[in-house]
Parts: sequence; C-alpha cells; structure tokens
Amino acid sequence: MLKVKSTSGNRRSLFYLGIVVAILLFSLSYTLSMNELPQEVSHYSFSGGSLGVSPSVLYSHDFLSYSPSILVSVSLDRSAAVVQTYAYQDPPSNHILFNETFHNVSFFSFYVPLSISGSHQIENFRLSINGQIVNASVRVESSPYPLIGELSLLSSFVLFMLGLYFAPFKSKLWIVPISISYLAFAALLGQRYDMFFMISGGLHLLSGVNPFIKSANLPGTLKWTYPPYYLIWSAVSDFLSGTLTHTPIPNPSSLIFPEVRLGNYYDAWLGFVPGSLPVYYLLAKIPMILSVLGVYYLLVMKFKLQYNLTKLWLLNPFVILIGVVWGQLDVIAAFFMVLSVYYMVKGRSGLAMLASTLGFWVKIFPVFIIPFILIESKHRLRDLGIAVISSLPALLIYFFSGNFVQEMEVMIYSRSVPTFNGIFNAQGLSWQVIVSRLGVEHFPPLFLYLFLPFLVVICVVYYYKRGSVVNYVILEFLFFFLTYNYADPQYLIVLIPLFLINKDLWNYMVFSVYPFIFVILTYSFAYFVVPSLSFNYFSSPLGQQESIRTWITSSNLFIFPLVGAFAVSVIVTMILIIKGRQLDFLKNTIFSR
Repeated sequence: MLKVKSTSGNRRSLFYLGIVVAILLFSLSYTLSMNELPQEVSHYSFSGGSLGVSPSVLYSHDFLSYSPSILVSVSLDRSAAVVQTYAYQDPPSNHILFNETFHNVSFFSFYVPLSISGSHQIENFRLSINGQIVNASVRVESSPYPLIGELSLLSSFVLFMLGLYFAPFKSKLWIVPISISYLAFAALLGQRYDMFFMISGGLHLLSGVNPFIKSANLPGTLKWTYPPYYLIWSAVSDFLSGTLTHTPIPNPSSLIFPEVRLGNYYDAWLGFVPGSLPVYYLLAKIPMILSVLGVYYLLVMKFKLQYNLTKLWLLNPFVILIGVVWGQLDVIAAFFMVLSVYYMVKGRSGLAMLASTLGFWVKIFPVFIIPFILIESKHRLRDLGIAVISSLPALLIYFFSGNFVQEMEVMIYSRSVPTFNGIFNAQGLSWQVIVSRLGVEHFPPLFLYLFLPFLVVICVVYYYKRGSVVNYVILEFLFFFLTYNYADPQYLIVLIPLFLINKDLWNYMVFSVYPFIFVILTYSFAYFVVPSLSFNYFSSPLGQQESIRTWITSSNLFIFPLVGAFAVSVIVTMILIIKGRQLDFLKNTIFSR
C-alpha cells in the first residue's frame, strides 16, 4: 500500500514539475522576444511606384543552414500590361534570386531567398522593375535566440497542457490554472489571417469604413461575411485594446496591404503590427473563452454529467485549439446551441428560441435546432416573435449599412453553392475535396439539392415520433457535413458537447481527433505564433521547416484517406443513431473517469 501511494505521489510530482518547467520555458520565450529588434517594413520609391521589403531585420543561425525569405511587395501608380521583374543579390550582381513576368497588375509581391554570407551585416540586393533599378537592403542578425524562443513558446504550451491533463483533479480550484492558461494561449497564439480579419473588422468600423460593402478602403477579402453580432464586440475590443495600450486607430489605407488584395493572407499583418498585439488577440477572443467556460458550466451544472468534463471538455486539445488558440466563432455557436438544447429539455421553448436566434447571428449553426423548437413549442407565434425581435438589431445593421439584399443573398444562397469564381471548390474535411483536387471544375451542389429534403423528412419524423432532440440535431449536422463542400475543421466543435450530452464517448473521440489531425497536417505551427513575437514566420527557421513539412503532410497522400475515412465515420454514426445504437468502447476508461 505504501509503495502504491509513493508511486502515485511521484507521478503527481512529475506532472507538477512539468507545469513548472512549462512556465519557465514560456518566461524564457517571452524574455527573448522582448530583446528582438523591431520587425518593420522598409519602403523604397521609384518612378511609377513604390515597394516594401519585409522584414527589415532577418535572423540567421550559425548552427543551422537555411535561406531566409524576405517578402517584396510592389505597388504601381497605375496598372501595367507587362511588368518584368528581376532580383539580384549583391555581390555578385549577376546572382539572380527571382525572375518573373507579371501581367495586368497594379500591385504584386514575391519572395526573395537570400544567401547569408556572414553575421552582423547588411545584405544588399537589387530589384529591376521594368528596367528601373531599386537598391534595397536587409540587416542580418546572427542569433539562435529567435529559434530558441519559438520552440520554447510552443513547447511550454504542450508541456503545460500535458501537466494539467494528467495531473490529479481533486479540487475545483483547478479551473484557475486552466483559465490562466487560456488567457496566455489566447494572447500569444492565433491563426494569423483569421485574427487579422476579426480585429480589422472592428478597426474598419471605428475608422468609419463600412465593413459590409467592398470599397476603396475595404478589399473584398476583408469584407465582413459573417452575421454581424460579433462585429460589434470586435469594435469594442479594438477600442479597449487601443485605449489600454495607447495605440491609435490605424488609417484605413494602412490595413489594405497589397498582400490582402492578392489573397496572400499569411502576410496580412504587414499592414498593422503594433507591439501590443497580444492585447488585441486576447480581448478579441474573450467571447470565445467565455463560451468554452459556458459550455463546461452547462454540461456540469445543468445536464449533470458525471464524466470528468475538466479533461473531456476544458482540456480537450481540439476545444482549446478552436476556442482559445484559433478563436473561432463556432465555439460561440456551440454555447448557444447547448443552451438552446437545455431550455428545450426544460420545456422553455421561448428561451430556447432566443438562445438559438442570438447564436445564429454570431454563426449560423444554431439555426439547425429552430425547426425542432417550433415543432415542440406550444406557443409558436410567441416564439416566432422572439426570433424576429432578437433578429432586429442584425437586420437593422444590414439595412443601414446599405447591404441588406446582398447579405441575405450571401447567407441564403451563395453559401449553398460550391463554387469560387464559378469553379467548383471544396475544402476542409469534406469528401468533395477529393473531387476538387482531381481537377473537376463543375460539380452539382449536393447541399443545395439534398439538405432541405432531408431536413423536411427528419422534421416530419420528429413531429410524429419525438425522441431526443439532440439526436435529431446531430443527424442534421452530420448530413450537413456529408453534403456541404466546405467542411472546415472548426465546424465540428458544435458536435462535441452534443455527443457528451448523449454520453457517446466514442463519437466524442472520433469527431475531436479528425479535425485536430487535419489542422496538424495542413497548418504550420509557426503560423499560429502571434506576429509581434514572430513577425514573418516564413523567414524563421521553424517556419522554413514547417513549410516543408506542411507541403508534404497536406498532400493528397495524407488528405484523401483522411477525408474518406471521415465521410465513412459520418455515415456509420448516422446509421447507428437512426437505429438507436451507439458504440461504447470507451466506457469505463480514462476518458470517462
């Protein structure tokens, strides 16, 4: 007995030690980042235009051999039919780094790989734009610290999560270190383009730019295409961030970096990179963090689940990725969905309608439960009135923005048609990715043709047979994933709490693992480090290695089997739910304790 207690005590100490080491690694990373030189854009002018070189400082590592890439963006005063572009490194002047001809452009960009020849020096290179020579330079700092900092940062998060996950949970106070870790993750990690999109939406609103209509100050790639309720918080959080950090609202034109117009979202932050960016990241994600904690509260306190939801929900890597690191709106939709389900179970259809409608105007998924609320409701006119009243602010926002008809068309029709500029397109975990990657340009919109008839069928079945509304909503979601061409991994966050409510641990695991693996395969780890800590991740050694890794892991060799297996899992799960069965391989295991 003493030996067992001693072993348990040693393991507990080991997990606590891991947490302490993680905190030390994080402190090291943050300290190193504060000592780095500012990563700014160097601007050069020439007759007929200008160009920017980013970053102005590169870090070379003596113990690693790699060629850092710098981004060169060229903006012309007027569109040119042909632009012949060369880049040379000097010396030797005849060493061609880049050679490309652009057609019918007014702005374009390219990467120049530099050969680092020494340390603590200036690397000079020349650019030829239609024969005009522009001399540019980049300062090179030889230092291992940026790489050590990036690796320490990512390692600290992984080690901290492992320590929390496997440490014994005997006190409700564990919510404190978990919440603190959420705040750190939210401030220092995030998907670069999506965070730029979320933050710039509020900045446009504060600077008087209509975020719903494409204009000279708003390229189509930055137009707000989600329902409008989160946009209000984006403006509030940007105002608070600017006030706290004394950062002025940027000029709208500074947010229209040429890379955004070109669709190169990875470098969107070149238009706006204050040193206080972690504050913007953190405040922008507050609704997402509160939603993660809110789902936990509902599952524990309202649904009275006996599982260890600290581990199954709060420490689920996929939940943390989507709700805290990535900061996707889908986790807010998941909260409103669970809240709506709770009120339906309690027979309070009015509050269920209010929750689902508010959630819909953040991200559309809670709309899936509304048909079942109306079927169940004894006061349909009242509940429809609640839906209309709670929708009025959103409708008025669209009306006064002057974009009402277009936004309704986007939400009702355009999102149902699987094309991009008229060509069939698919992404994420949709099995239609296989069709798209095989070069098929025209494919029928299965969602548009099949989803509504399926919804009618299950609504009729629910009307006559009733049963668990959670099962019907899960079936609806699964058929959506089966027919829709954009099955982005973050969408699946809505399913996770529904499976937990159903006590379906097998599918909880399956639909947590699939999207998490997809993100790991297709995204660079360096891409999720806040730009103020690692400005141009393409130029860091970690980013260079990750770009090679993701080039391999995002290939058809990995993605085709993954999306195929996901489609099979969706079909099998639908069949089991229809038959009233579920797999229970994980009952009475570590996942349920």
